[in-house]
Amino acid sequence: MFILKKISIISIMVLAVVVPTGNAGQLTFTGTTAVPETTDVLYWSRPATNWKEAVPIGNGRLGGMVSGGVDTETIWLNEDTLWSGEPTESNNPEALKTYPKVQKLLLDRQEAEANALYDQKMLGQWNQCYMPMGNLNLEFSIDGEIKGYRRCLDMMTGVVSVEFENKGITYRREIFSSSPDQAMFVRLFADKTGQVSFTASLTSLIRNKIEADGSVLRMVGQCPVHSDPHYLGTKVVYDEGGNPKGMRFATEVVAIGEGGTVSIKDGKIVAEKCDAVTLILMAATSYNGFDKSPSAEGRDAVAACAKNRQAIKDKSYGDLKDRHEADFSSLMKRVSLNLGRTASADRPINERVGKGFKEDDLGALASQYYQFGRYLLVSSSRVGSQPANLQGIWSRKMNPAWSSNWTMNCNAEFNYLGVETANLSELHEPFIRLVSEWSVDGNRTAKMWYGCDGWVGHHNCDIWRAACPTQGTALWAAFPCGGAWACQHLWEHYSFTLDEGYLREIWPTMRGAAKFFLDFLVEDTVSGYLVTTCDVNFENGFSKSDGKSAALCLAPTPSNMMVRELFLNCIEASKVLETDAGLRERMEKAVVKLPPTKVNPRNGELQEYLDPEYKISSRGLCELLSTWGLIWCDQIRPREHPEFAAAIRKAYEAADRRPWVTGNVGSWQGAFPANTFARLGDGERVAEILSKHFEVISNPNFTAGFIQSEWMIDGNLGGMAAIGEMLVQSQTEVIELLPGMPKAWAEGSVKGLKGRGNVTIDFTWKSGRVTEVKLYSTTPKPVQVRVNGKIQTITPEKI
Repeated sequence: MFILKKISIISIMVLAVVVPTGNAGQLTFTGTTAVPETTDVLYWSRPATNWKEAVPIGNGRLGGMVSGGVDTETIWLNEDTLWSGEPTESNNPEALKTYPKVQKLLLDRQEAEANALYDQKMLGQWNQCYMPMGNLNLEFSIDGEIKGYRRCLDMMTGVVSVEFENKGITYRREIFSSSPDQAMFVRLFADKTGQVSFTASLTSLIRNKIEADGSVLRMVGQCPVHSDPHYLGTKVVYDEGGNPKGMRFATEVVAIGEGGTVSIKDGKIVAEKCDAVTLILMAATSYNGFDKSPSAEGRDAVAACAKNRQAIKDKSYGDLKDRHEADFSSLMKRVSLNLGRTASADRPINERVGKGFKEDDLGALASQYYQFGRYLLVSSSRVGSQPANLQGIWSRKMNPAWSSNWTMNCNAEFNYLGVETANLSELHEPFIRLVSEWSVDGNRTAKMWYGCDGWVGHHNCDIWRAACPTQGTALWAAFPCGGAWACQHLWEHYSFTLDEGYLREIWPTMRGAAKFFLDFLVEDTVSGYLVTTCDVNFENGFSKSDGKSAALCLAPTPSNMMVRELFLNCIEASKVLETDAGLRERMEKAVVKLPPTKVNPRNGELQEYLDPEYKISSRGLCELLSTWGLIWCDQIRPREHPEFAAAIRKAYEAADRRPWVTGNVGSWQGAFPANTFARLGDGERVAEILSKHFEVISNPNFTAGFIQSEWMIDGNLGGMAAIGEMLVQSQTEVIELLPGMPKAWAEGSVKGLKGRGNVTIDFTWKSGRVTEVKLYSTTPKPVQVRVNGKIQTITPEKI
């Protein structure tokens, strides 16, 4: 009844490969693997052998990594509110007493001494960690020859399918996580009756217990009250008291069989000789808000699962799948992209990246990578969910890489850099909400650390929305512009939508960030500018001509850009909303006194610090946050500011950088230069960066590694943003088509991209020239569009 649709146009022969199984025998993979008809379907000819080969699925809140195993299927489970710890208030009574001393040292250019004092007296607490909920494990009595194995991800529908033949029987599975019904579904069936038999169990790294409640298999547990960042080790701390603190959770599985029998025995679901079985997995936590104790004020996780289960008890699998696909495709099918295709693209995706990468496959890979980035956002960031964290919603460790939190000095922002152009505007909502919630503790931090009004956010944020400098060192912790950067996303959402009601809602958050900097900025008697203090240039250290080195500094270039843009946006917002004239006047006076962007006379690169003699220490890491004024806004316009464009290019093309040569193109290391050169209109260089990314960074499941280590989703989403910028740019008054297209992608088409001003854009090109353009808008007004180098005025069609 629920047969998978046939999607093959050709087949690839698979040589016999013997693989040990979890059972007594062995698996031998033979036969042919069908190639999907459409590039919107990714496929693999083998099951995953580890987490980095598994396929991500998600509904924004409930995520899974699907291995697609034959004798053992593992689905790693996550729920986006499952974190260690409880709400805390940022607190360091020494910070405010120390700040004036640190500030004076910086103004006196004694940065090394200021850095040491900051590390001793001004740091806060560690963030908490995102937790792995557990695993759904399925075990089958299957061995011997496996013919025609295929594992697919349909990016348009969000459905993973597995199909293979064993001993004359074709087995099939469908797995998806539904947003409309807030549950994960696993359907198992075969082409002959009575052939579906397996056991299903739930396991977790978190302390838990398994219980049977009628037809429900349930796992309940409670998270640690603290989990260290991975770089400190593997320490986790549970509350051993009588009323223990920590997040509670419940995971439930119900099995609905057709034919045969389904029962719960010894803590496992046992299905025997069924025609088909549908597993329905529910999950919930006691999270009840960033400012409420999940143990003392938390939701009832078991009751939440029961409520979801009750809501779908009378729906058929077909209806549930249809509801999921309609919801998922309504987002994904807004955009279609064709950048060309060669025979190299017929291979399984794991064979097309890494050592199997072929240059003639770059266009097809880039178009699929763009849609895969959109797929990851649809799966990990929905209205009402948490925003995508460092790994989206997918994590398997108790001490995940960098706590799998929101790193607000680039990673979290890269996750959402391309969301508006990708026509997924409403998926920006979770991040926008995070910023608003972050400002609550940010207000306390502004007062306790600096004695300032408004609110401040630093480089890290967790689910409890701590805004203070973390533990560790000033190198990363002393970044007071995290809130200013985050507010750029609040403004960008308005720029794309022109929704004044929304602007009014987020104005208090933007206004609070501006108030902080009006208090925080001080006049530097040496330069005469208003400067930030207790600041860092991303995570860069620097050295001086006197041999001293530090990270803490005055007014690094990226911070000047961020504060300037915050003030300019707030000035414009106050005019649109006709409010806060007094505040607007203060910002208008302050913004002209900020240090200007300059070219460094010493090396011809963009100047990173107030003093051109200060040198970034670890240049090879390509931590060029000074590209912010080019990537995140329009402070640097290549046509109008060629000297700045040339300076940025020179910085990246220096012999000790060139990430497209060195391979330092994972995570933000690739996202920065890719988006930089896209904004510079250099498609050939972006293509080089993408090629190196696919060759050395991409995991077998198409996710992005970081220094060949953990998945860092900003590698995927930052790459997605760069590809979007190659196609359409709208940061100035003119929408530009194909501003950064390499010659190799001479023909193609795209539909559904968005430009600022609420414009939807479709166009086609041949021989590198746009041949057809259509614009659409709900509020049509004439717009200027640069087409094939010439500016045209086009009035969009009304939609």
